Amino acid sequence: MATPAFVDAFRALQTSTARAHAIAALAHELSPYEWRQLQALVDARSFHFDIVGTLPAELVFHIFSYLDISTPFRLQTVSRRWYSLLRSTDLLKPALRRWYDNTLPLEDASYEDCLQRAHSIHRFRTGRPIEVAATKPAPESSKRIALSEDFFIHVPYPYRQVRLTNLRTGEDWRMATEGRELIDRIYASNELIAFWNQAQTCYIFDYFARQRAKLRLPPSMNKFRGCRERTFICGGILNQHIELYLWDLDSQKGRTLRLDQPPLDSAITSPQCLDIQLLPNPSSKTFTLFSTKTCEARWCGHQVDSMSIDYYVITFDGQLVQQNKFVIPLTAEITELAGASITSIHPIDRKGGYRISVFCRYNHNGFTHMFNFDESIQAFSMPEQQTRSAEDVRTAWWKDSFYQIHVRETVQTKSMSFYFDHIGISGQDPKRTLCFQDSASLDDMDGGTDIAVLLNDRFAVVQAFKRLYVFSFAVEAKTANVGTAEESGLENEQMGDHVLWTVTSNTR
Repeated sequence: MATPAFVDAFRALQTSTARAHAIAALAHELSPYEWRQLQALVDARSFHFDIVGTLPAELVFHIFSYLDISTPFRLQTVSRRWYSLLRSTDLLKPALRRWYDNTLPLEDASYEDCLQRAHSIHRFRTGRPIEVAATKPAPESSKRIALSEDFFIHVPYPYRQVRLTNLRTGEDWRMATEGRELIDRIYASNELIAFWNQAQTCYIFDYFARQRAKLRLPPSMNKFRGCRERTFICGGILNQHIELYLWDLDSQKGRTLRLDQPPLDSAITSPQCLDIQLLPNPSSKTFTLFSTKTCEARWCGHQVDSMSIDYYVITFDGQLVQQNKFVIPLTAEITELAGASITSIHPIDRKGGYRISVFCRYNHNGFTHMFNFDESIQAFSMPEQQTRSAEDVRTAWWKDSFYQIHVRETVQTKSMSFYFDHIGISGQDPKRTLCFQDSASLDDMDGGTDIAVLLNDRFAVVQAFKRLYVFSFAVEAKTANVGTAEESGLENEQMGDHVLWTVTSNTR
């Protein structure tokens, strides 16, 4: 069939503008029936139209505010328009502020600064650390390690000094008690460290002022402790009431609180059965007091089928503001608990979210239950990726990203191995990514099998097999200052764009 003359004439047009004018002129000549025919032809075709590219920049920024922080960088190759829009710091800074919960100053941040931060976040959310450093602690050291923002704190053997390392800058400080006594335990915030000698004398060190305070408190006042920002709190149960001591780093002054009003007076009818933990909040001048029953029911008469965490919001002046209760969920296999105690409280974001680990006992056995606690609404919830941890599994998370340690024993080789995995993101199907693994002979470990994991979105600290492993997700980090190859038995190996400390065969 011969091509109509007007088609040949249309093909002869050399520019898109001329062809557009011809289409417009032809449209004026179509009858309603011909329009329906044209519509049927058009509906059978698919067209690609850059909606985002035609929108005002403000609407584009709003659309991308709902997407992952890595998305603007990944989609810059779509077109020149997208490249221009998605490199704007007006788009990137709000996304970074949301991730860092408005704690990071970004007013003067350049595109390169935003890119570096986004790289670190993406590595953290996909389980790809940049480097691993290791050092050798002694066994049973999980109570002597802490991670707070960029600061890593640990008490190396022989436990007579505290070592503080800024993992971002590489700065390193060491501090000790006056007589260099053994250091029993440490608590740390992003601005202070509190540590005790075996005589229960408390020392508080200010990161930035490089000052040390010494608190001489009765041993009974060191039964439970907590710190946050520039506030330290400790206390004990004396004569059927709770007595607390608060220390402010700025004023270098402390004060004592006595809590004996209802319902706190009835909560301590059997103090030997009570476990208490403290979570201060300096911004609101309050603290949350958590209590659980640790004993068998026959000692104090609590109901074993409704084991709960009772928690109270109290002002720094001692006024009770709020009282709450969270019943620990049971399973089909476990219908009652004999006791429970909170073993650790770790932040999972920078806006008052915490991971609370609770050791639950039943029938002379036990397991660790982990919960989310939102300080802003004073509520517990179940984490999405896990509910319970066995002795050979440790789980930690920050925001929506979950990490886990598995430990396996090989009888044939008389060795144990641990695997540090990224196990996925909330709202997505679980996906296990191996970050690191190591093994050790059972003879070499000499009982040092304590496992612990601390985590934020910049660093992770794993204590296993008599070593401390520090994983860095931040490009600018200087984790190599934590330990040397000679200390850890690890040697430096270049692997693409990663620098890892990898284990050698003669490691001990």
